[in-house]
Amino acid sequence: MTLWERTVKEATPAQLRLAGQIAVEKSWANTTDRAARTRPAREAFFARFEREVDPESKLEPAERRRRAEHAMKSYMAALRLRAMKAARLRSEDKALRREDKAKGLNVDLIDDAIHLEDESWLTARGRGDSSWPRPLAVSHTGHQRRKP
Repeated sequence: MTLWERTVKEATPAQLRLAGQIAVEKSWANTTDRAARTRPAREAFFARFEREVDPESKLEPAERRRRAEHAMKSYMAALRLRAMKAARLRSEDKALRREDKAKGLNVDLIDDAIHLEDESWLTARGRGDSSWPRPLAVSHTGHQRRKP
């Protein structure tokens, strides 16, 4: 086993992330022309939209490019819309968490239940709380919450 393999095997996820970040920063520090380095990725990204608007390559290159630019703008606007929606949902979720804490509900238990598919697992968990498990309810943010 090489030193690198042993290091990776023994490293924590946080250490691996930090090692990756160090490598990335060194790489960018040694890059003289950032635009040239990222050009292939930008071109491949744009080619996606060109294939989307003209899958059979029947359009003139200028028309294909014009349409692809609009398709890309549409895609970016949709991403912004999704980001805005996610931010709103996070904000609403934080408000719901504050309400739950104010009611004395244990939000950590709610977090544990978010990813559960089988509620029978909840009953076997043995929290020692006689009210456990409270029934789950899906909030308007899509997360499972405990009914008060």
